[in-house]
Amino acid sequence: MTAAHHVDEASKANRAAAHETATAAKTAKTDPQRSAAAQSASTVIVREEKITVTQADLGVGQCDVRSYPHVTPQLRDVLIAKLHSEGMDVTGNNPWDIDTHKHAVKLRALWDPQTQVLKLIVASGRGGLFGLVTCDAIWSEIDPILKGILGA
Repeated sequence: MTAAHHVDEASKANRAAAHETATAAKTAKTDPQRSAAAQSASTVIVREEKITVTQADLGVGQCDVRSYPHVTPQLRDVLIAKLHSEGMDVTGNNPWDIDTHKHAVKLRALWDPQTQVLKLIVASGRGGLFGLVTCDAIWSEIDPILKGILGA
């Protein structure tokens, strides 16, 4: 998961670069400034494409990686039971594959017993239901379940 963490950090940094590029484009007054903003936008797009390919190669998923600290073995077991009670299938044993049975959304969970950190990715489902299944929609379904057990 170290590589996945680095890819996640690269994705966050690229989003920040995209924001800065948009700001530079809005405030550009001269041709060189506009040219620099256009070049920066091109770099951000190319970098995002590389990040997306790398995420797919690593199995990082469609919506970045979410990390949940302080997950003890007991909390892990309660969480798996809760997912089952919510109608989800949980298979495997670290990593776990989770089939939500909602709009083809499937998740993958990996728990590090040393650091007691649970990492969760969206393996499939984003873009489903004619594009209405977004990362935000997926996390808004999953996060309350996790936070209900793990706390804020």
